[in-house]
Amino acid sequence: MSRHFLMIGFGTKYTYIKSAITAGDRVSLLITESKLKPNQEQFFNTVVKVKNMYDWAEVLPAVEQLNQQFPIDAVVTRYEPYLSVMGALNQRFGLSGIDYPTSRNFSNKYLMKHCFVSKQVACAAGITVDTLDQLDDFLATHSFPMILKKTTGTHSSYVLKVFSKQDLLEKRELLKKKAKHYGIARPMSNYTVVGNEPGLILEELLVGRELTVDTFVSNDSFTHVGLCEYVLAKDVQVDDSYLPIRTMPASVTPVARDLILQTVEQGLRALGAKNCVCHTEVFYDETNHTCSIVESTARGGGNRSEMARLSSGYDYDGAVFKVCIGEYRWNVEAHGAHQHARYDFIAVRYAYHGVKRMGP
Repeated sequence: MSRHFLMIGFGTKYTYIKSAITAGDRVSLLITESKLKPNQEQFFNTVVKVKNMYDWAEVLPAVEQLNQQFPIDAVVTRYEPYLSVMGALNQRFGLSGIDYPTSRNFSNKYLMKHCFVSKQVACAAGITVDTLDQLDDFLATHSFPMILKKTTGTHSSYVLKVFSKQDLLEKRELLKKKAKHYGIARPMSNYTVVGNEPGLILEELLVGRELTVDTFVSNDSFTHVGLCEYVLAKDVQVDDSYLPIRTMPASVTPVARDLILQTVEQGLRALGAKNCVCHTEVFYDETNHTCSIVESTARGGGNRSEMARLSSGYDYDGAVFKVCIGEYRWNVEAHGAHQHARYDFIAVRYAYHGVKRMGP
């Protein structure tokens, strides 16, 4: 049976939607008018253009008109900035994906940490530093260096390492000035649910191996697409100055993998993940056999889907659509029976050149 998917935002990769189109599904696009590239309209059944993606007063009537013509079965996005749009639309139309408050748990790193702490999920200790009320107490129990960052930044933007209280205070002022209006993972304006979201967070510096896990959450079923490790170029014999170099699958023991995936699942449950793809960053300390979550986001990966396709032929992009209607199931016949539907792909290295970082 044909489904109608509404995709929020689009880049240049037709492969993102090819599987759904080939399957005979209807795929519409909601996009900021200025971001629509030439010839992209031909990829979609319908294109809805808005001037401001974050203005609920503009987005809602545009999508309601589309829904009257072609009822929407699910909303999907591949981009962190549009999680709040996805959550608001899911909630408005009673769809099966994450609702608006859950989208903010995934979008604001302080709200995310609150969810982890309340459910006793291992994560980096941290406080908001919008004000300095908690700072001295936090510094009494945590040592420098630490991490200072925007709560709504993405792709490592506005993430700074701080080495002393003075350094912290100076870089805090830098972020407040330089990133005053910066907030990629923004909430919706003119929306009925409005909450107070901190803008800056200070965290302890985690140690260990930096790993990421992509997880397809179909209702309460978890399928993990391999473990990926972020490493320095020289560590994998690549002559490249760009960071990070990603390698999949990460080489870990079965015991370590179970701990990592268990931690990820605990974190996703704490955040309220449902019928979505989640990209989760963790640090695994081999010496102490501990795993802590840094953060997670409820959207399918771009480079990760390419790594999966190139290394194994796995249709990650097609699964993104299936999971958002709660119909994603692991194909045991195609990929072999693995405990809890966990599978590691053939190793592949991928140099990602798009990360922007500030500071040392």
